Amino acid sequence: EHLPIRRRAASPMQVPNPVGDPDGKRVGFSGGVMRDEGANGGDILTRSASGGEPRDLTPARKALPKRVRWLASGQILFTENADGAVGVALLDPSGMEVKTLWTENSALTISVTPDAKSSAVIRNSASHPPELWAGPIGEGKPMTRGDSEWQPFWGTAERFPWMNRGCA
Repeated sequence: EHLPIRRRAASPMQVPNPVGDPDGKRVGFSGGVMRDEGANGGDILTRSASGGEPRDLTPARKALPKRVRWLASGQILFTENADGAVGVALLDPSGMEVKTLWTENSALTISVTPDAKSSAVIRNSASHPPELWAGPIGEGKPMTRGDSEWQPFWGTAERFPWMNRGCA
């Protein structure tokens, strides 16, 4: 049997990958007005599962939160892009406090256990091919080394920050 689908709220922002909190009363997501599929990111917002206005939990964050996951503890684990790097952070929704757990200059895909004590990560960058790492967030060890001898033929990748109309 199919459940009826009801529209709970109209919003000018895109809401990809919404996640429910452990008790099913709230929904969390990274939302923004200008977002493209595959380049998702924005402030982390929550709202009641029954509807209502979203609450912005990261209004002054100097990074771009992306994927969010609600943990059994009630905290929100998320990945973010910050100043050319990627990171993993933990958000306490009640106090809007964020703790950065790990930052590095690469791209990563992460999966964590329900308690966020262990993770599996695919890490790669312009200088290193994809490899699988596992262990505590930010402290994992390589599980594969198939391409460890690989060297990019294009040389060293560098970061070039710039300002555009006062914005970095």
